[in-house]
Amino acid sequence: MTTIKDQFLSEVDAFLARHPEIAETTLGLRAVNSGKVIGRLREGGDVETGTVDRIRAYMRACGKRCDCAKR
Repeated sequence: MTTIKDQFLSEVDAFLARHPEIAETTLGLRAVNSGKVIGRLREGGDVETGTVDRIRAYMRACGKRCDCAKR
């Protein structure tokens, strides 16, 4: 059974695969000002829905422009 957390981490992994120039910590820093948020999720931690929404919004916005690695 796939959990919401697993689904979200799959989205993050797919994004990072499309943007190899962006590190996991960089994604967290740019999206929610926390370089450790995704690593903590991978280690079993939890995150608020609003945080997930902000990370998803960043990934969507980054996918619509070609300069996300330069920010």
